[in-house]
Amino acid sequence: MLKFNFNARQARRLRDFISLSVGAVLVAVAIFLFSAGANWGTDVSATIFKNYPLALLVIMPVGFGLLRYLTAKYAPFAAGSGVPQTMAVLRMRDVRGQLKGILSPVQALIKGIFVCLALVCGATVGREGPSIQIGAAIMSYWGFRMVRRVRVSSKTIVIAGGASGLAAAFNAPLAGILFALEELARGKEARSSWFLVLMILTAGFSSLSIFGSYNFFPIENRSDVIPSIGLMLALAIGCGLLAGFMAWLMVNGIPAILPKTKTAAGAGAVAAGIGFVLALFALATDGYSMGEGYHTASELLNESEEYSDFLGFGFFKYIAMTLSFSSGIPGGIFLPSLSIGAGMGHDFALLFNHSEARQFLVIVGMAAFLAGVIQAPVTTSVLLVEMTGNQSAFLYILLVSFAGAYSSRIIFYPSLYEVLIAKIMNAEPKKP
Repeated sequence: MLKFNFNARQARRLRDFISLSVGAVLVAVAIFLFSAGANWGTDVSATIFKNYPLALLVIMPVGFGLLRYLTAKYAPFAAGSGVPQTMAVLRMRDVRGQLKGILSPVQALIKGIFVCLALVCGATVGREGPSIQIGAAIMSYWGFRMVRRVRVSSKTIVIAGGASGLAAAFNAPLAGILFALEELARGKEARSSWFLVLMILTAGFSSLSIFGSYNFFPIENRSDVIPSIGLMLALAIGCGLLAGFMAWLMVNGIPAILPKTKTAAGAGAVAAGIGFVLALFALATDGYSMGEGYHTASELLNESEEYSDFLGFGFFKYIAMTLSFSSGIPGGIFLPSLSIGAGMGHDFALLFNHSEARQFLVIVGMAAFLAGVIQAPVTTSVLLVEMTGNQSAFLYILLVSFAGAYSSRIIFYPSLYEVLIAKIMNAEPKKP
């Protein structure tokens, strides 16, 4: 009898896994389509700037204004990154009720479309944070409405969907698992880690079958030059401090000086003003401030001759991302943060005469700055290793990620996500 009960229980678990695995595959397909749309938006923006650069003076303010107005009026849960929204759901009692709120499939669809349109407008926003909210929404709808009777907690389903979205977006299953355990899972949900791992791997490998196996940031000619630990830590601490200051600007500094608005029209007007400033900045920087920054960051990582003496990319993206985020339009911060870090590492190598170690310093900058922004050093380390295929440098990347995350806390604590979660839940963040 005991053996029969054990087998029946295992059979129910297998049924739950198979049922929800379909949701994981749906997440991978959705993120593939979303990524294709984001790439299209980036290409359209680059084409517009190349042929009609002055058109940005109209496109950016009008686009920012409309996106902010429509988001505020019709899709409030589609605003911002998507990571704090997903994390906030996990702290709510009525998780299933959020299918009509933060986890609404309609809001997720609008978010995906608006991020693509924001990239058409030249906004410095990323797709990875939105991918997490979109993944959580799809998995939740599938689990709560289509499958229904599964013996898995509602929060575990949300975590699996959000982390699957990240894994699919970056083609990085291991980073998705670490993100689930380091940032999303708590308590009982953390104890369901076996289920989370299986769901995220299902989404990740489904993504690999769709996209193909590749490194998100491929390195064509890998350099063997590794800078000294002291040099890496100096760059990492600098990146962490700047990341902390940027987080402070996003949630405290810039909102304090922007006009206070209580209507969707007012919010749209403020966003339009920011869009106009960003259009002027794009013209002044020859377009380098626009978009996610993936192409330029990839060229810096590969030590392209075209960018051998190029300085300022990290600074351009730093300003553009801070303003784009402050406008309130939908968009993430992962990929722009990596681009900023790449620019800072490149500039550091040139300014301090360490050109021979430029490639590795670019990686250090990427890891330290992203870790400083999201204050999740383990996830950042695994993500960078998976994206660059640089497994041999894992310990170095882990070291600089911790240095970036903890130096960021000197300027801004708790993390950017914690502050945004507190705002979403209308509560004060915990003090250190």
